[in-house]
Amino acid sequence: MLVTILFFPLFTALIVSQFQPMYVIGRYEIIVLPYFIMAMSYLFSKLHLNLILFGIIPIVFLLLTIRNVNLEKQVVASFQADDRKIVSDILTEINTNETVITTDLSFATMNYYFLHLKNGQNFTLISFPQEIEDHPGWKNFEKMLQNKNSYEAEARDLVTSLKSKEKEQRIFVIYKQGNKINEILYNELKNNFELVETREIPQPSQPMWFDEILIFR
Repeated sequence: MLVTILFFPLFTALIVSQFQPMYVIGRYEIIVLPYFIMAMSYLFSKLHLNLILFGIIPIVFLLLTIRNVNLEKQVVASFQADDRKIVSDILTEINTNETVITTDLSFATMNYYFLHLKNGQNFTLISFPQEIEDHPGWKNFEKMLQNKNSYEAEARDLVTSLKSKEKEQRIFVIYKQGNKINEILYNELKNNFELVETREIPQPSQPMWFDEILIFR
């Protein structure tokens, strides 16, 4: 019974995910954790070696925990770039009334760091598509492709508003390659502005929703 309860949420999530995208990280763990504890308690109840239960096993768990924490620290320390550093770099050079455009699902993270790290800079932060601001952690790419015309119109309107600004002002695009919706914006910008710089993200880097910074003028 406990085994069934442990794996039923996982199998259910896998089945549902074939029809509807699901964010399941953490949910499965929190659902099955009580039953996992019960299963482990039942297992330990069958052991009568108190020295193992109350001595050696906690020490082993503690050592494994310390090891995992140290390994995680090493991985993080090895990153040449992360979301916070990218935002910090942009903030050191962005000028008044310039524009930052996020793509894919990068808006939420970028918005957070820009709000917390900026020091009086006055610039515009825009998400493309704009709807990502309303649901920053989820997208349905297939449905988005079905509405490609609406995104083309959105890109044209965005470029029109950008062209009304001073010519010397730059546009920073936090860009994700291989996304056909992003390509709509890229083509519209390239046809109306000069691409003055492309910055690759240094590797290794933290997993991010973008892989380069484009700068248009």
